[in-house]
Amino acid sequence: MNITILLRHSGIWVSDVSYEGYKVDGIVVGESISFMNLKALILAELEIDGVTKDIEIRYIVDENTCPLKIRNDMGVKLYLEVRRNEPGIGMYPLCIDTTEKMVGEIHKFDCSSGEIIYMEGTERDTEALALVESRICDLDYIPKLNATNYIIDSNSTDVKTDQLYKDKGTLIAVLVKYNIKNNFNFKVKRSDKKRKKSDVFKVRYFNNEHMCPMRDRILTKVQATIGFIIGVTAPKLFNHKRIHVPQDVIEDIRAIYGVEISYQQAWRAKERALEMLKGKPSEGYKQMPRYIWMLNNVYPNSYIKMQKT
Repeated sequence: MNITILLRHSGIWVSDVSYEGYKVDGIVVGESISFMNLKALILAELEIDGVTKDIEIRYIVDENTCPLKIRNDMGVKLYLEVRRNEPGIGMYPLCIDTTEKMVGEIHKFDCSSGEIIYMEGTERDTEALALVESRICDLDYIPKLNATNYIIDSNSTDVKTDQLYKDKGTLIAVLVKYNIKNNFNFKVKRSDKKRKKSDVFKVRYFNNEHMCPMRDRILTKVQATIGFIIGVTAPKLFNHKRIHVPQDVIEDIRAIYGVEISYQQAWRAKERALEMLKGKPSEGYKQMPRYIWMLNNVYPNSYIKMQKT
């Protein structure tokens, strides 16, 4: 079941329980949405640059208590549970505050699992990334990490010797963008899921000079995969109000990467991106009994007219 949420933003807190001078927008979310997806949806709807800015999400339950801040998935579940008890569209709007991200912001690295565990705020904290030395057998493979040679963002196009990537998926995403940006194809000779006890991948050797004949480089068509196109398209589909047709996808890929894709590729990428964000249409029908029951309780004596399309 989808839930409509009002967003109050661009205002100020005049007291602990009073948020004034705000603007209003709205989003529609599923009942199983995660904290990260909720943040991404709000960033897209309010057109906030998530690279340089962060947001704080709060809501007021009672005028006599301080607002509750949503920090994680449990906070989202608690908020949705509160909303179920008060289903009105104007009940418990989310108050959104925007903050600037600190310069030199880095990520700490869990050496045992290869996961990012939390963020610090100063450039000196890059030394903390040396924690990777413990519980990893192949020290020659995993050198000391620092903020300049450790890639966690799959949107990066940085490939060079001694570059580190947090996992195989990040490395693949970066290589796909790199080859499209530089107009060449590449072939995988051998591929392992991980190295020793770490998910981190390292570029041991990299030659950026193409040795293929000019004829092959010009006449060989660079292919943009469906998965790659989905990565570009999905963020633009968070906002359900935005109309983004396959032709828009084609123009986006052409403008950003200079690569031509077919209408069928664009259409398939959009459909898969929508399925990834909203689920399959067939799964939505499973929610119909619950939706009808809620509708009958909130609006007694109402009726539904359904038309097969």
